[in-house]
Amino acid sequence: MVYFFSITGRVSGSARINVRRGRTEVCLKLRRNGLGELGCFLTDGNHIEKLTLKNGCGNIGETEVSALALTDDSGSIVSVGNRNLTAKEMEDFRTGVRLMLGEKKRTGGEEALNKQGQKAKPKSGAEKMLPSGSPISSDTPRSSAAADILDMANYLFRGGEPKRNKDTAQEVRQQNTEGKVSARDTMPEEPEAIENPFPQFFPNSYWQRKAGDEKRITGTANIRGVKYSVIAVRSNSKYPPHGIGHSVRKLRSNDGRLYWVGMTKI
Repeated sequence: MVYFFSITGRVSGSARINVRRGRTEVCLKLRRNGLGELGCFLTDGNHIEKLTLKNGCGNIGETEVSALALTDDSGSIVSVGNRNLTAKEMEDFRTGVRLMLGEKKRTGGEEALNKQGQKAKPKSGAEKMLPSGSPISSDTPRSSAAADILDMANYLFRGGEPKRNKDTAQEVRQQNTEGKVSARDTMPEEPEAIENPFPQFFPNSYWQRKAGDEKRITGTANIRGVKYSVIAVRSNSKYPPHGIGHSVRKLRSNDGRLYWVGMTKI
């Protein structure tokens, strides 16, 4: 599975995520970088991992990357990329990265920030995103939808088992074990992930196209903490096609083509 999302801030560009064979490859394409060597932190919405980059690319264990953050030599966050996190979840991610950077400074021999030797407590909600290998606290409040997503992500990418969909997961595993029907055989062909065609209008979004369809693309955008489903149809027509959503307008993509674009709140 391959997907893209944009990186914005003092350093801009895009991230290409390729998940295959138990590994996740992350490659960054940055437009300008006058800050020297950058640090890179990733999250799947549950844990935070530090990624070592070599020639702009790095590998970690198989995971779905929901957002990333770039840091400079001083430990400050200079840029972020967001695929599907809300504004609140992004703030928790930033807080988690700062906590990890602060811990690194203390272990490097720098003066402790708390002179009494007590660690400062993270802001409310920051416990959701912990360094890799640290379990999420069962006391942390989560919405029902977020809990379902994180439970399923834990099952798919961490080898755990979803709490809310336990029975369904057991049935799928039993079918695969008995060799009746392969899940891959019953699933339709996955849409092809493409690079964000409208980074200037939808910086926090990811896009895909159905195989063989050269005119119609779909995306999911995060706009000020609200998620929208976006449909874009390539057309030079004076009038937009029917059924592509609300707030319809004509936009020009990065490759110079004109699209009618509509949005629907999810």
